Amino acid sequence: MKLSAIILASGSSTRFGVEDKLTVPLHGKPLIRHVIDTVQSLGLCQTLLVTAPASSLASLIGDTVVTMVTNDRYREGMGTSIAAGVTALAPCDGVFILPGDMPFIDSAVFEELRYRFDRMPAPDILAPAFEGRRGHPVLFSARCFGELAGLEGDRGAAAMLASGHYYVELLAVSTPAILLDIDTPEDLVRANRYAVPQE
Repeated sequence: MKLSAIILASGSSTRFGVEDKLTVPLHGKPLIRHVIDTVQSLGLCQTLLVTAPASSLASLIGDTVVTMVTNDRYREGMGTSIAAGVTALAPCDGVFILPGDMPFIDSAVFEELRYRFDRMPAPDILAPAFEGRRGHPVLFSARCFGELAGLEGDRGAAAMLASGHYYVELLAVSTPAILLDIDTPEDLVRANRYAVPQE
């Protein structure tokens, strides 16, 4: 299966403050780089980083093989960022979609999802779950791309998972990292107490 990834990085960081939280350091490197480096270690066919216009994240990509996609409608919500990313995808069988503020998800979670996705019957939507709670990343098959490309507003793709139109499967994983994001300065303080994945 040819898989890609879309990292959502166009949020306004309003709960964090005026600073772009994805640029703040966590264990010695910018928060967003933890996510990018983990995704890059997977050897996917394409990685897209969806940002707001004039984003400062371009300077943090370095020598990674990441394509930046600008979402001019980012203020309308996450749905428009997902749509922008999916519209920019090269042909592939599926795509991981995840927020850029979840630095603790390691490559093993992605690999577990990829392994299951490559077995029959393949789900249309596959998500990890920890103790019954659904987390990230979510893996969408190409069958979902048309609807993903038309998303609007701030609800993201949650409605698609609940619609009954797709074969959705939750895969139990052993790490709560799939639930841990960084929204506030307090979250960052707590995050600095934990280890992040080693690429």
